[in-house]
Order: sequence, then C-alpha cells, then structure tokens
Amino acid sequence: MKPLKKSGSGVNTYIVNANLVLPDQLVSDGSVVIRDGHIEAINPESAPHTKVIDLQGNYLLPGLVDLHCDAIEKDFEARPGVFFPPELAVKAADERNLMAGITTIFQSVAFDNGKGGVRSTERVVSLVHAVSNSHDTRVDNRIHARYEMPHEAGASALLALIDAGEVHLVSLMDHTPQENRSERKAAHMQMIESADIEKTAPSVPDYVDNIVQTVRKQGIPLASHDNDTPELAAFFYEMGANICEFPLNIETAKAAHASGMPTIVGAPNLLRGGSHMGALSAADAISEGAGDIVCSDYASQTLLPALLRLPSLIDIDLPAAVALGTRNPAYAVGLLDRGEIAVGKRADLIGVTQIENWPRLVAAWSAGRCVFRTM
Repeated sequence: MKPLKKSGSGVNTYIVNANLVLPDQLVSDGSVVIRDGHIEAINPESAPHTKVIDLQGNYLLPGLVDLHCDAIEKDFEARPGVFFPPELAVKAADERNLMAGITTIFQSVAFDNGKGGVRSTERVVSLVHAVSNSHDTRVDNRIHARYEMPHEAGASALLALIDAGEVHLVSLMDHTPQENRSERKAAHMQMIESADIEKTAPSVPDYVDNIVQTVRKQGIPLASHDNDTPELAAFFYEMGANICEFPLNIETAKAAHASGMPTIVGAPNLLRGGSHMGALSAADAISEGAGDIVCSDYASQTLLPALLRLPSLIDIDLPAAVALGTRNPAYAVGLLDRGEIAVGKRADLIGVTQIENWPRLVAAWSAGRCVFRTM
C-alpha cells in the first residue's frame, strides 16, 4: 500500500487549562505538549520553546476516527443525476468532517452497478482518485470501499484501486431483495453446517474471493455488513472479515464480538433512540458489551454529540464513551498511532465546548498542525 500524505507538524504547542479526556480518566486543568506532530508530554511542569494555547476549561479529546461515513456521496451527487466535480465534493466533505471533530475519516464509497448514479463504477473511481490526489485537506482522508457482492462489474476496478494503494478498508455487502438473498444465505448456511470450514473455500463467486484474497494479502481490514444471523457473521469471519458493521440484532452482534470481530453501530441510531429500520438499537448493543465502535454512518455531525451524550443513556463513563469513536476504531483498522491522548501518539486532538447541550468545536490539531481555532 502506498503511504498516505503526511500533515506538517506545525508549531510546537503547549495546550493548558484543559479538561483532558484520557483513556481511563478525566483530568481537570490539564495540559498537553505537542512536538513534531506527536504528544510529547501530559501535565508537564513546563514546556519551553512552545506556543501556549489556553483552552479555557474546555474539553480536550482525541480527534474522532470515523470508519464509515458515506455523506460524501451527497456532496458528489446533490440531487439524483446532478453531479458536482469530485474535487469539490472532497473539499466540502473535509470542511464538514473537521467541524464535526473528525480527524481521521474513512470516506465510504459504494461499488454498485445495479444502482448506477454516484455508485456506478466510473464515478466511484473518480471520487476515490479525487480523495487520493487532494493535497490541501485538513484531516486524514482515507477510503472505505463498500462492495455489493452480486455485481461483478466493479470487481476489477476495485482491485486496481487496491493495488494502487488507494483503498484502506473494504466491506462486503448484499443489499439485493430479501427473497434473492435468502437463497444465497441458505447455501452459505448449508456449507457452514456440513463442511469443515478450515478446509473448504468460501461459497462465494470467484471475483469476490479474489477481492478477499487480495485484501488479506495486502493487510487491508475487511468488514462484513448488515449481518442478520450469528451464522452469517461466522461465515464472513472465516472468510477473513475482522470487523462486523451494523449487525441487525443483538444475537449477531454478540456472536461477532465474541469471535473477536469488533462491531460497528451508528451515531444517528444513538441520537434518534433507535434504528430507522427497526433493527438493533445501538445503545442496547453498547450496553450489553456487543457494540465496540460508533461511526457517523450517513451524518458526520452526529458522531461527537452521540459520544458525549452516551453516558446519560447507559452505564458508561465519558472516557469509555469517547473511546468508541477514537481508540476503538483506530485500533480495529491497525492505526495504533492515534485515537487517544497518550505520550507518543499522533497529535490528533479536538477542543470542545458545550453550547445549549450540544458540542461545538473550538480548536483542532491534525498531526500536530492547528487546523481550526476560535480562541
């Protein structure tokens, strides 16, 4: 995989008078030193040769890591058949994600020739290239490629993007009508029940298996999407998936979590008090220990308020709630350099205040570079 563009470290900074959200505790009147793009110290006695920024008692959190956000599709296709240049879509998404407190974003694009439009192969490829070639974004932009398994036409394009180092997470989906999907699922279940999984190739088309093998060879994380039975989650796990996106019920979420697959739930689900589809409640999944990661799904602006509101909804403290949108997603995709305020970690940080019970960004740093500040 090609290395991503690196942000400049900017001015060495001493952030003071902050309410720090550390991995396991809250620290009032805390301070952090940023040097050469990383966190050099927490609560030092002094920090010579740094620029001092007074956070005025506001929260200092790790920058959010969002593994699934497809809002960029609306920036590209504002109305059905109405397209803007993909470069403009990238700029619009970058501004929105920054203001949402997201410092690492996996822009979710879907290969689905059955629908066309923004999800046609040609347009998806152009959007991925626009993300890869953008040199003035203020947050770390990555690509989450969502692949609809029944549509073979996009397979070669996806493989080319993977080989070019432009894809950083792949998920496998099947959103065909339920009656058609049931036939494939029955075949999958029969294979699981009757075969030795370790010795039997997955019952999937060759072009899907080729994607899976390429992803595994290059060390790219693989997710399954919308699993509705524990058996289906197990099938994708044996196929190589190491993340379970949006399990549809608590039994599937628990099974995926128990197998070692972190489960992703949506921030809109948390804020709205449930799934718009009548599926699994994100709060229930987290409360029962089967919801490991919160993503913004289709609405960037929901992630930060959902995390901060979570302790009022279930029995969880603020550091643990924040970890669902920072450390947990970062670690799930192998980004061990970020996601928490700790010495040596990449200095992706956000300063946050509360206005009428809603969070508002007051400052943000990306790899140590101040990319937003109001104070």
